[in-house]
Amino acid sequence: MKLKDSVENFFKLDEKKKEGLKKLKIFTLEDLLRHFPFRYEMVKDLSNEEFRKGDNVSFKGKVLKIENKKTIRRIFLIDALIENKMGLIRASWFNQPYIVKMLSVGDTAIFTGKVSQNKKGEFYLMNPVFKKENPDFETSLEFGNLPVYPETKGITSKWLHFAITRILNGIEEKELDDFIPKEILSLYHLPNLKNSFI
Repeated sequence: MKLKDSVENFFKLDEKKKEGLKKLKIFTLEDLLRHFPFRYEMVKDLSNEEFRKGDNVSFKGKVLKIENKKTIRRIFLIDALIENKMGLIRASWFNQPYIVKMLSVGDTAIFTGKVSQNKKGEFYLMNPVFKKENPDFETSLEFGNLPVYPETKGITSKWLHFAITRILNGIEEKELDDFIPKEILSLYHLPNLKNSFI
């Protein structure tokens, strides 16, 4: 994976997404990484509280189980069981099979999304965004940092967030030329260039 590689080589894009990326002037992986948020949404930290239907929440949890299923209509469904301090909650993603490559059993992450409730009374998050715990970065996970990017038809902030996370998980450190010396990063407890994109 190289910064100058075309976005189309790494993501399945329909015509709407292709047109949207063109409108945003995003052609390469580097263009995508440097498509910065213009603001961040604050969300409620529910790590120590009960879930309520309709709440837009964020909580730290551990992945206990994750499966890639295919529905009767041949739609990909990723279903995960997540544990936090208050219990268990499910998270589901439609038509995003790459999630199983980004999230594994045992991973700890902050999950952010809207709480829904099924007919059985069980709570779940549909298509939540997540921020994995990074063992290479000293600071702990933070809440309230849900990025909102410049969007256009076919390209949402949620898709951009997942795409950028996927790139950062796959790209080699040497591809990101950090102009700040490692000594300075260490002295002031600053993230390297790769982590600063998260």
